[in-house]
Amino acid sequence: MELSQLKYFKTAARLENFSRAARTLHISQPTLSSAIAKLEEELGTELFDRYGKSVKLNPYGQVYLSRVDEVIRLLESANDGLRDMVRGQGGQIRVGASFPITQPSPVYYYQYEFFQNNPKVSLFLHVHAAALIEQMLLDRELDLGISTSPATRTGIASIPLYTDKLGIIVGKSHRLSNRESVRLEALHEEIFLCNSSGPDPNDSARHLCALAGFLPNILYEGESSDLIGEAVSAGRGISFVSKSRYEAFQRRASAPEWERELHYVALENDFCTRTVYLLEPTLVRTTAAAERFRDGLLKSQLLAQNLL
Repeated sequence: MELSQLKYFKTAARLENFSRAARTLHISQPTLSSAIAKLEEELGTELFDRYGKSVKLNPYGQVYLSRVDEVIRLLESANDGLRDMVRGQGGQIRVGASFPITQPSPVYYYQYEFFQNNPKVSLFLHVHAAALIEQMLLDRELDLGISTSPATRTGIASIPLYTDKLGIIVGKSHRLSNRESVRLEALHEEIFLCNSSGPDPNDSARHLCALAGFLPNILYEGESSDLIGEAVSAGRGISFVSKSRYEAFQRRASAPEWERELHYVALENDFCTRTVYLLEPTLVRTTAAAERFRDGLLKSQLLAQNLL
């Protein structure tokens, strides 16, 4: 059945006259009569008793009328929602990231901007392993992906968003506290404190150290950045960090004293960088809302100004 049929039925039931109902609806009486007859045919029963020019609901029509308002509201809501989706102003966006989206990532700031400017769009951003993100994109369980490695599977495009330089943080008493840079292989005897909040194995201390030819001696591995920072400040080890993240936290007005005593040492190895990619399916059509999110992210000021 069509939404127009239900509205025609409701008006005819209220006015109990097809001619008056047609004038109220600004349609011809034959059009109204044909629509009502089609509705009755679909339902398998007549809804009106007809008395010349007048009509009156029969028991079937009375039951049907009792639910029509609810059905009309649901259909109008569904139609409005679909129209918003087509315009990119409604619906939902499902994004998978291979690492937690935190400051100072451009994605972190952009999601706030997008969420505020698109109040009818639901945004879901969850952390998954990179391989799972690719599978979910192909299965249409995700609209977009954010990953520290390009896609490996056909049907997924990889767009570089930004590249961040990696280094280490050391305490003020550490032997490297007066150094600006160091090669990673020179740290093979160091004790490491590692953040393990990202499930991507290619974005881990073990992966980086393996590229430098050694296995790291890990004292702590977990998701508490404050614990790691305080332990490094106290001289209990060193930790990997991106340059942008270090600088962002150093600028915080409310930074604790131990955080201000940390020193950043750049890593000289070419592989000690982290490039973040936007992943999107190429074999299936994405929603207009996902396209809006993607286009806005690629045009965001943080990326345009190359702040990272």
